[in-house]
Amino acid sequence: MNKTQAFESYGAVFKSVRWSWSAKAPDDSLVVLTFWKDRLVFDKASKSFSYEGMGCDSEDVANRAGNVERRENIRIALEKLDGVVRVVVTVAEDVAARPRKIASVYPLPNVQMKITEFNDKTGEFRARSVPGASSSP
Repeated sequence: MNKTQAFESYGAVFKSVRWSWSAKAPDDSLVVLTFWKDRLVFDKASKSFSYEGMGCDSEDVANRAGNVERRENIRIALEKLDGVVRVVVTVAEDVAARPRKIASVYPLPNVQMKITEFNDKTGEFRARSVPGASSSP
């Protein structure tokens, strides 16, 4: 599966196949974000996911087109969807590389995440799975 197919599996539309990191439904009823697999943690005891995206991106990422679009989409999720987003997992070729390159992608259709912290200037965020709306990977 490629990134286009992963976003389309939710009925979401993105601006560019090349640089988009997020997508949304045309009516703003759904936002889908990419989550790096190595930062998305599943806790077996609580059967929940958490995502740590704070302090991970360098300052040069802030104004990249994909991040500008992602910040717009996170704002929509926070304002219209109580911060709830859907998940497309991105697997990095090399987690230490900057910038990262995507090796593979896949949706997690049974998982909904809620943005718990968002830095509007950098686009970095933290999220936790929505209780009852998420199941194991």
